Amino acid sequence: MEKIGVTIMASPIDAFYPTPRSLIDKMLSGVALNTVKTVLEPSAGKGDIVDVVAKRMETANSRGQWMNGKYIPDIDTIEINPDLRHVLTGKGYRVVHDDFLTYDTYKHYDLIIMNPPFAQGEKHLEKALELQKDGGAIVCILNAETIRNPNNLTRVRVNGMLDQYGASIEYLSDEFRQAERKTSVGIALIKISIPDSDKESIIINSLQKANNVRIIQPGDPTDLTEADYVKATITQFNFEAKAGLQLIWDYEAMRPYLALSRGILSLIFGDEYSHSHHAPDENEYLRRVRAKYWETLFLSKPFTNQFTSNLLDTCRRDVERLKDYDFNAFNIAEIKINLINKLTKATEDTILSLFETMSNKHHWYDEMSNNIHYFNGWKTNKAWIIGKKVIIPCRLYEIFYESHYYEWSDKLAELADIEKTMNYLSNKPKPEKPMTEVIRDAHATKQTKNIESHYFTITCYKKGTVHLTFNDDELLKKFNIFGAQHKGWLPPSYGKVNYDNMEQDEREVVDSFEGEESYNETMSNSGYYLSGIELLGEGE
Repeated sequence: MEKIGVTIMASPIDAFYPTPRSLIDKMLSGVALNTVKTVLEPSAGKGDIVDVVAKRMETANSRGQWMNGKYIPDIDTIEINPDLRHVLTGKGYRVVHDDFLTYDTYKHYDLIIMNPPFAQGEKHLEKALELQKDGGAIVCILNAETIRNPNNLTRVRVNGMLDQYGASIEYLSDEFRQAERKTSVGIALIKISIPDSDKESIIINSLQKANNVRIIQPGDPTDLTEADYVKATITQFNFEAKAGLQLIWDYEAMRPYLALSRGILSLIFGDEYSHSHHAPDENEYLRRVRAKYWETLFLSKPFTNQFTSNLLDTCRRDVERLKDYDFNAFNIAEIKINLINKLTKATEDTILSLFETMSNKHHWYDEMSNNIHYFNGWKTNKAWIIGKKVIIPCRLYEIFYESHYYEWSDKLAELADIEKTMNYLSNKPKPEKPMTEVIRDAHATKQTKNIESHYFTITCYKKGTVHLTFNDDELLKKFNIFGAQHKGWLPPSYGKVNYDNMEQDEREVVDSFEGEESYNETMSNSGYYLSGIELLGEGE
């Protein structure tokens, strides 16, 4: 049984029956004292139970305090008999009240452990249940008849609460026969663990009545469309902004009434990792909340699914500037337009970068010389196209024999960007299973050769290379046309006039690049081959 709270209750001297050590051991059996910080024993007597509790808390390295090299457990005691109170204070225990039934406190106890006067046992247990209603544990000894014979309203209420909280009840018969003060009365050993209650906030409750908020965390997977995701995130931002501002306003309004607690209770900016704290300012609070939500937006798949990693890095670097812009539909739409424009340029740059990667970027690597085929480019002899099979330096083979995935992200990021580039070029629906997932599936079976993904057949080699074979010849051709056009290796008339209407030197370049028949196919399907970049997901 975890985190059980224990309350110990004392009684007038004529009702004082010290708890035998064997029974104390049974009371503490299953109590995880290493999770207990605060304890109340409300009928402490001369401290028999609390002596054992304090010693075990120290042994369990409980979360108490140390003073001058001595462990000081956070234990409060209550005792109605003044002579026994002197005994407790003489032992160094904190006596906080005399009569448990009149005790009133704001303090929360992890554990209440109690051996109350049997004549008032149900009242003491009801009082302990009231103190622990927001969470905590109780261990209590009662006359067995208190539970077995609910002959008054208090006993009825207590039995109902024991059922409600799923209390453990163990009936014992001979525990006090050999005690310091003997009695043959049967007892009930009761253990209760009450879950922590949700803390309520007047501010949150009032705002929730007017808002239906779906809590979204950065990076959370979501099946929302982009429009629904943006709407939900704006709603959540407005909720958090209003709640925080209301908290600041309420704090400022309460400050005159908190004069005596100045230095004890304050509202500050900062976090557990920061050593710089200062009083809250409304505008500074809004800037921080805006920054968090702009960052959340740039981490969301619905909003950024079509962005390459380079563009995402650009977006996230822009968060500092966006702190001063409200997180609303207008500004998000403007950002989206700006990003789409950047996306067009970024995608072209990514495609050309990939073209370089698959061609001359690693020309020093002998094996990669097989990637390209030269042709007589326009006004130059330094022109090439990518072959059906390309080789890139990527130590992907290693991950198939590693038990930890800590290096996967870097190794797979390049392949993920290659696939995104192909998505843009293909103008077709994106593959159902991304290449990164295909590779993870292959890892499970240690398959390193002929791994079939949507765009490529992949083979990984120990020497640190990956062979990618294009599955779609039309897509490879479009890739080469795009690269060659942007490099200026194709004549200006390419794709604009028929082959027969070209100048002789232009036809010579086309012949060297692909040949008349292939060029005619390009012209007949110019909507695919020459359409540029179609931004997938722009209208989704």
